[in-house]
Amino acid sequence: MSQEIISCFESQKATAIQWRTSSRKERAERIIRIQKWIETNISRIQVALYEDFKNTQPKQILVKSIL
Repeated sequence: MSQEIISCFESQKATAIQWRTSSRKERAERIIRIQKWIETNISRIQVALYEDFKNTQPKQILVKSIL
């Protein structure tokens, strides 16, 4: 495995441990930030889903159904 991949996995492990030990308030704040990001980027998400699946129009993709 390349050093870059190993480094990525190590970083993810550290983040996972940090998140597991975070407080309820910190987790709630993180979820709110994610929700806001999704709402802000909904058009980009729809286009990306369309490009991946190419089976429907971007505006017909119900992103909320995957949440």
